[in-house]
Amino acid sequence: MPSVTLLFEADCVTATVNEAQVTATVNDAAVNVTFPGTQGPAGPAGSQTLLNVVTDDTVVPGQAVYFKPTTGRLGLSRADADATARVDGIVTVGASPTFTATVLVSGTHTLADWTAVIGSATLTPGAVYFLSETTAGGLTTTPPSSAGESITKVGKTSNVAGTQLHVFPRVPIGL
Repeated sequence: MPSVTLLFEADCVTATVNEAQVTATVNDAAVNVTFPGTQGPAGPAGSQTLLNVVTDDTVVPGQAVYFKPTTGRLGLSRADADATARVDGIVTVGASPTFTATVLVSGTHTLADWTAVIGSATLTPGAVYFLSETTAGGLTTTPPSSAGESITKVGKTSNVAGTQLHVFPRVPIGL
């Protein structure tokens, strides 16, 4: 697995990937990364993209988070306001504020107990999960429906046991 280190400063991100430096720009809701050289082959099926990022909030495994455009740090996502309705990934290794958490940007996350995120130990098999409008970092099978909230699809349960979430965050749809 490649080693990735990110340094966020204002509107620029400097990253070191396997000792090769890359740059990125931050604009509103996106981080655009430019790697030197040519595009390599696609990763194997089932591959994951993980990032280690400093957090502004206490985060636990399974919670939905976004990269704050002003600081580049993690914040807990919540569908009750445009500013926090984006989901950039799911926490795999939690952390306290100012410490580094690990975030799954794409792939499948396995968690034995999802209680802190959805209120029950297991996910509903086959269910699609959306960002919660009531719980910061939380997920729900019922999309928000009130004016001023956003619908953000986060992923889908990928096993019968209800322990795996296939993460594929989508752009929020404002209501």
